[in-house]
Amino acid sequence: MSLHKYLGFALLASYIFWFFYYLLSGGLKRYYFIHIKDVEGMPKQAFFYIFYMFGGMKNPFTPSIDEKFNPLQKLTYLSVMLVLMPVIIITGIMFSDVLYFLNYIKIIGGLRVLDAIHVVTGYLFVVYLLVHIYMSTLGRRVFSLIKTMFTGYEEEKD
Repeated sequence: MSLHKYLGFALLASYIFWFFYYLLSGGLKRYYFIHIKDVEGMPKQAFFYIFYMFGGMKNPFTPSIDEKFNPLQKLTYLSVMLVLMPVIIITGIMFSDVLYFLNYIKIIGGLRVLDAIHVVTGYLFVVYLLVHIYMSTLGRRVFSLIKTMFTGYEEEKD
């Protein structure tokens, strides 16, 4: 339990660093915020993932210096980093000292509700991780997209 608690505080420190870095560098606005064209592109991207990807069709999204994520990636990363991450951190902090935060815990419905929120958020992270790992293997070769994550460059077709 202590390891879980300390890793949670390490996650908090990491998140604070990430948040302020992306806020001050303009990365939140540039990479994560969803614009009208993203909303319009979401159905195309969803159809690509569901129906066309395995048929060899071309991805409707082309990454650029200004647009690094497709509309569904933006929605996912925005949800993970600006919704799920704060929820799991705040509920974890409340668990770190239940007596100190007892009044707030009562407001949200008690320890069982707090526990349910924390656990469900953890499960959502596991689902995100599994989908993320699976999607990372869908490049031209199994490790093509994983290589892209480290190098920053995507392989082009011959």
